[in-house]
Amino acid sequence: MKIKSGLFFLLSVLCVLAEKDKYIVLPLLGNFSEFYFYYTKIQVGTPKDTYTVIVDTGSSDLLIPSIGCDSCYGGNPLHYYNMSSSSTSKYIDCGDKEYHCSLPCPTSGECFFVEQYAGGITEQAIVVSDLITFPSSSKLSSSSPSSSSLSCQASFGRVYNVSMVNPSMEDNDDDGMEYRRPSHPLIHGFLGDEDYPEGIWGLAFQELSASGAEPLFSQFVDNKLLDDVFSICMNPVGGKLVLGGIGPFYSGQIQYVPMPHNTFYTFTILDFTAGGKSINVPSSSYDSRYTIVDSGTPLVTLPTIAYSALRELFVSNCSQNPLVGICTGIDNSTSTLFDSFCFSLTASEISMFPPLKFVIQGEDKNSVYLEYPPSAYLKEQYFCPPGQVGLGVTYDPKFSIIGAEMMQLYYTIFDRTNSRIGFAEVNNC
Repeated sequence: MKIKSGLFFLLSVLCVLAEKDKYIVLPLLGNFSEFYFYYTKIQVGTPKDTYTVIVDTGSSDLLIPSIGCDSCYGGNPLHYYNMSSSSTSKYIDCGDKEYHCSLPCPTSGECFFVEQYAGGITEQAIVVSDLITFPSSSKLSSSSPSSSSLSCQASFGRVYNVSMVNPSMEDNDDDGMEYRRPSHPLIHGFLGDEDYPEGIWGLAFQELSASGAEPLFSQFVDNKLLDDVFSICMNPVGGKLVLGGIGPFYSGQIQYVPMPHNTFYTFTILDFTAGGKSINVPSSSYDSRYTIVDSGTPLVTLPTIAYSALRELFVSNCSQNPLVGICTGIDNSTSTLFDSFCFSLTASEISMFPPLKFVIQGEDKNSVYLEYPPSAYLKEQYFCPPGQVGLGVTYDPKFSIIGAEMMQLYYTIFDRTNSRIGFAEVNNC
C-alpha cells in the first residue's frame, strides 16, 4: 500500500496558491450523543457544492456519496455528488498504476476500489478528480484575516454502494493495516438520516489509502498551499480544525511526542496508570505501530491485556473504595462498567473514581503525562440510556487509541513536518 500520488496533470496549474504564513480554520460540528462523530464542510466541483464530511485522523481517503447511491447514509440523496454537474470533474483511468484499482479493469476504464470499515461495513467507490475548495470565510493568517478561498484539483472516492459484510477479527495482514478500519456511521443506525454527515475525510497518511490516492490534505501541502501541520480542538459540541498551522486555540506549553510511524498518527506508550498506580503491563504490549490518536474513534482504547489489567486494578481496590458500577454491578458482579453496562451515578460517586493517565515517550527522552479524569471517562455514552453514564474506555486485540472523547481535553497538533504530535491545554476552542 506504499503508493505515491497518481495525479495525471500538473496540480499547480489548477490550484489557487495561498499567501505565505496562512492557515485555514474550519468549524467542527457534531457531538457524540446525537451524531457520534465530528464533521466539517468542504466544497466540491465547479460550480461549488457543499458537503459535510466526518473528520477522521484514523483513515486516509476522502469519500463522498454519489447520486444514485440508494444504500449511502446521511444527507439528502438528491444532493449527492453528481460528476456531470461539475465542469472540473475527471475520471481516473483504471490503468494508472499509482492507484489501487480493482482488477480486471472494466471496459469503461474507471478506477473502482473498496474501502472497509470496522463492524463489517464496505463502501464501493470510483476514483475521480475534481476541484476541492475550503470555505472562503475560514482563512486566517498570523497578521490579518483574509476572505479569499483555497482550492485545488484533488482525487477522491465517489461512493456508489454501501453494504454490510461479516469479516473475522482474525483476518488481518502482518502489518496490521487491514486489521483496524475506521468506524462507520451505519453501525450506529444513521443510514438514511438526512441530518447526518454525507462523507468521510481521512487525514492520515497515504499508506493507509484504500484507493491509493494521495490524501486530500497532502495534496494541498504538496502544492504549497498549506504547511504540513494541522491541529484539532473538540468541544462537547463542535470545535475547530486548523489546516496548515498550529492556530491560537490553546494556552501554556505544547508537549510534543515523537511519531515513530507515518501511517496512523502513532506514539509510544511507556505506562498506563489509575490513581497513580501502574497497571503493570509491559510497555512492549503497547506496540507503537498501533498506538494512535484518532478523531474517528470515540473512546480511549487499550489492548485487551491492558484493559484486563486495568479492570483487575479497579477490582483489587474494592475493599478500600467500593466503587458503584465496579464493585457493585447490576444483578451480579460481572455486570459492571467494564462490561459495557451503564449506571446512574451521582457527581459524588463519579469523583470517587481514580484519574487515568497515559505515560508517553516524549522528546529528548522525557515523559509526557496525559490525564483522563473520571469526569471525562464517566459520562453519557452513545450506548447508554438517557441519564446514565458508561465507561469511556474500551479494548481492542492490538490497538491503543486516544479517541475523540479524550481529545476534548487537549488541543492536539499533528506536526507532520517534524514527525511529532503535540498536546496543550485547550483555550477558546
